[in-house]
Parts: sequence; structure tokens; C-alpha cells
Amino acid sequence: MAKMIKAVAAVIQDEQGNILLGKRQLKRVGGGFWEFPGGKIEKNETPKNALLRELVEELGDKAQIGKEVLPAVVYAYPWGTVEISFYFAKLQTQNLTTVADSEFCWVTPKKAKKMNVLAATRPVLEVLENEQ
Repeated sequence: MAKMIKAVAAVIQDEQGNILLGKRQLKRVGGGFWEFPGGKIEKNETPKNALLRELVEELGDKAQIGKEVLPAVVYAYPWGTVEISFYFAKLQTQNLTTVADSEFCWVTPKKAKKMNVLAATRPVLEVLENEQ
């Protein structure tokens, strides 16, 4: 049985409704794909606390975590099954340090759907596009 990876990701939007995506470094699993910032939930950690920690570790930024975008998405990748929760988040700082990602971009959900995004991200893009 493939291992289950519990993860969390932030949907960060600017005033125009553009979303922040990061491109995974090529040397990482899923390298070259675009994703929402976030990471794995550690043992005894709530999803929101994990997301706050991951945003500091991966972006160098503090954030406010809001409501869940949609129920957790479960997706089976070749390297394991991911159960990922997506939360709206608002950055309180804007360092956008590249640690896990090689670059960041701000795009509309519609444009993001045409990009090489990780498959588990697609349901979130549908929700965001329908809200605009």
C-alpha cells in the first residue's frame, strides 16, 4: 500500500484575485510542477498550525489562516497518496523566499489551470475560478 501523506496548502490571493503559486525545485518529488505554498503536517500538529509553520519555513512569511477552501483532496501520485487541505491565507509579511520552490508567480485561477500544476491542486482552481 502506498504511504499516505497528510499535507496542507495556502491559497493566497492579491487584491485583484490573482493567486500565488510556487514552482517545485527540479530535484524534489514533483519537481517542475506548480503548487500552492505549504507542506506536510507533522505528528500532533493541527492543519492550521502546520500551515503557519510551513509558510515561515518555505516563504519566510507570517500569515493569517482563514477558512478551508473545500474538503480535503485525496490524490494518488506515483510516490504516494496525498491528503491535502487547502486554506485561504493572508500574508502579513511578503518575503517570498525560495526554499522548496525555484520561483513564484501571481496568476488568475483561469491561467493557473493551463499551467503544469500538481493534480491535487486542480479542484481548488475550479472553486476559485467559479468564485470570480
